[in-house]
Amino acid sequence: MYNLSSDEFSSSFDFLNDSNLYIEDEQGTKIHLSEFNQDSKRSVSAFICQNINTKQTYSTPYLRIVYVLSGQITAYVDDNTYECNTGAIILANKHSTIDYVETEKNTKVLTFIFKKSFFSNSLLNQLSSELSFYRYFVENINANKEKENHTTYQLNRDNDTHLYVLLFFKQVKDHSYQNANLTHAAFLLFITEINRLVSANNELYTLSPSLLYKEMITYIQNNYNTISLQDIADKFNFHPNYISVFLKRETGKTFSEWIIECRLEHATNYLVNTNISIEKITKDIGYNDKSYFFKLFKKRYGVSPRQYRKQHKKD
Repeated sequence: MYNLSSDEFSSSFDFLNDSNLYIEDEQGTKIHLSEFNQDSKRSVSAFICQNINTKQTYSTPYLRIVYVLSGQITAYVDDNTYECNTGAIILANKHSTIDYVETEKNTKVLTFIFKKSFFSNSLLNQLSSELSFYRYFVENINANKEKENHTTYQLNRDNDTHLYVLLFFKQVKDHSYQNANLTHAAFLLFITEINRLVSANNELYTLSPSLLYKEMITYIQNNYNTISLQDIADKFNFHPNYISVFLKRETGKTFSEWIIECRLEHATNYLVNTNISIEKITKDIGYNDKSYFFKLFKKRYGVSPRQYRKQHKKD
């Protein structure tokens, strides 16, 4: 069996070492968009923004795909807010506005912009088997009404989409758009893999600005006695250091505070409604240190677990 060496693999992506690929301020983005707009031969373009300390805000009359290559951003799309980790994808039509702020150092955000001419009849015919994406592209490249339309996904970087997005980027930067078949083939690989993950529904979830933190809290409540910060980070594809910051901002409580609240609430339920020993309750709710549990309990309720049981135990 032939094994691709690391040198062979990395050489395919040497183009990523070109500093000219990277934009580090909003003005650079505007210049790129202006050049693309004036070049009638180009139907697709791409650029990477990195280490931009201010909110990246721009408008463009083109359909866009934004992909977080690395790091994290808070994205503001059509009056919605999304927390996007490495692997997040935003599809937006020309009427949608996309602003974002980098929330982690060395964040790199790859943006593709498409003119209507990119979506030839041949390409759309090949896309027709990926029904949800086919409908999205057809509806948004031909839309007459000025109506925003976007969709967002959070992917795990450990799937093939990350490779395919870089392959597509390579074709665009190598000016392979002059060979439409090659560029379209790379684009189809990218979209087909996303669609596969959507259909499988096991590695991808749709980001919901209004429900994401609620889903996190529900996950904590359902796993309160065993969950760790790494567990919830793995579940939602966020860096562990970001989880508490996100929960604190959205709910006023950190991850640790949510764990304590859930465990103590279950403890009071056991104390009042069962005859389970306090020692067993301590272990059942996730604490191995009885004295630490007693300290947390008294701080919250003003009495020890034994006194609480005595005061509230139902006959």
